[in-house]
Amino acid sequence: MDNFDNNRPEYSQTSASKRPMQIAILIVAVGLLVIGGWWLMRPSEAPNPEIETVPMEPVQQVEEPEPVVEPEPIKEPVEPTEPTMPAEPAQVLPSLDDSDEYVREEVLALNDAEPVKQWVQASDLIKRSTAVIDGITQGVMLRKFLPVKAPAGKFATQKVGEQYFIDANNYQRYDDVVSLLTKTDPAKAAKSITNLEPLFEEAFAAQGYENRTFKDALIEAIDQILATPIYQEPPELKLESVYFKFSDDSIENMSDAQKQLIRTGPENTQKVQQYLQKLRVELMKM
Repeated sequence: MDNFDNNRPEYSQTSASKRPMQIAILIVAVGLLVIGGWWLMRPSEAPNPEIETVPMEPVQQVEEPEPVVEPEPIKEPVEPTEPTMPAEPAQVLPSLDDSDEYVREEVLALNDAEPVKQWVQASDLIKRSTAVIDGITQGVMLRKFLPVKAPAGKFATQKVGEQYFIDANNYQRYDDVVSLLTKTDPAKAAKSITNLEPLFEEAFAAQGYENRTFKDALIEAIDQILATPIYQEPPELKLESVYFKFSDDSIENMSDAQKQLIRTGPENTQKVQQYLQKLRVELMKM
């Protein structure tokens, strides 16, 4: 990928929708009705006038007992129910070619520091980011796709006898960049990445990947950074022509991203790794 603009593939916008299923449950209640009645009896009459009529003792009326009224059950107080909040509508993403402004808003909502505002003024942010992540997994840093300026000052070395070492004072050149990264909430960052995932996947698929997703590549890139060893002492260098290389082949054979991280120093390396570990955890929840 020598030139980003000249090698831009064509993209097609895809969409997917899910329709939730609704289940209705009907409950039928049955009531019982009980009806009671009274039987009335009347004595028969016999015609016999000679028979004295014996005065009858007054029949004492038996008082019917008062009906027992069952006490009404005490009603438990009804807890007020929380109002059901309507579900947030699904985000409608722009097309990949028209996504820059949307992506800028997402990024600046996470971190609106002045350097970040400058970085997001570049075009094709999704495509650039996808190319950089893919490059890291291939062991190379596609710096021309990164809208990031090199740290101020020159790369400093220290000569001890005939040996060269990274000057420890060189590490502070990267402090500001590392601080910007670690001040971004990893949970919110993971949410934004997930929100933009369809755009990332579209750009990633356009690079020819069929059985590999952008999220797979992102996790692989993070794991590569997490696997970078931390060197408390400045590593030794060797001068070849006009460039310095690591004297230790085990370091020199590492990926570009790992070697760049080592140049930031042990403290910055640890901060970046701790942040990316948190980000990885949040991404795996999504």
